[in-house]
Amino acid sequence: MCNLAGYAGNRQAAPILLEMLRAQQAYNGGKSTGIATIHEGKIHMRKVVGNVDDLIRNTDALELPGTIGIAHSRPSGKPGLEEYAQPFLSMDGQSVLMTNGIQPAFCSYTGDWNKAVDLLVDGGHTFRTEVDNPKGESPKRANGRFVNPREVRVNLVSYYLKQGKTLTEALAASCTHMYSDNVSVLMNALQPDTIFACRTTRPINVLVGSGETLLSTTPLAFPDDVSGEAYPLPLMYVCAVSAKGMTITSDRIDRETPSAVTPLVHQKALLELPSMQVSMVQ
Repeated sequence: MCNLAGYAGNRQAAPILLEMLRAQQAYNGGKSTGIATIHEGKIHMRKVVGNVDDLIRNTDALELPGTIGIAHSRPSGKPGLEEYAQPFLSMDGQSVLMTNGIQPAFCSYTGDWNKAVDLLVDGGHTFRTEVDNPKGESPKRANGRFVNPREVRVNLVSYYLKQGKTLTEALAASCTHMYSDNVSVLMNALQPDTIFACRTTRPINVLVGSGETLLSTTPLAFPDDVSGEAYPLPLMYVCAVSAKGMTITSDRIDRETPSAVTPLVHQKALLELPSMQVSMVQ
């Protein structure tokens, strides 16, 4: 399982994100590692095949500017294939996205993955990760070649933004089109103070502190110097995370009702989130 970390606050994001990844990679991950921050409207991203220490040793990831960012570590990776590490940057350079979980929730949805690729190709998108023989489940182009599903997801966000959707609507539409057992976390340079997250059943937790909000696959990765209680994000709904806290938006994956997936988890998440720091937008 991949490890995710997110930070929006008043401190430099990169050191906090990398320590959060380090705390998780002993459980799983550490084979491919990446980080992205936003500063002055620009996305800064570094990726390596290796763990957090490799990323710090071989790049300037620790010094990346910005008080908002996301970071990712996964349990697979091969030398020379840094492009396959996460996060993934959209073709237009505006969006950056990372995920945990790639397998389709049900086999009948794999055809929608393939249609997503052809939709983007018809719209003029090109792909950095197109291969003949993929590792794992990947969407297939009409020409018989395969594309990394994360690259499809992030470019679908760009596609839907061009159709006039908002960022939360675009992420919900991307997750609907690429439906799977997944959590997707997105940043966009046009809204540089917010992280967007949407999940089905894969884990991701939020911790709202004083002037800063953090995301992590496991609450064990949250820093000791940030007080508060960690909560799982609700199922299916896009959540907007900023330094001020988290908002559960009304935009959601349009496949199944959240209660039909795991009703107890969904109910617990909505009922127990701190009411003063997290709001539900209708």
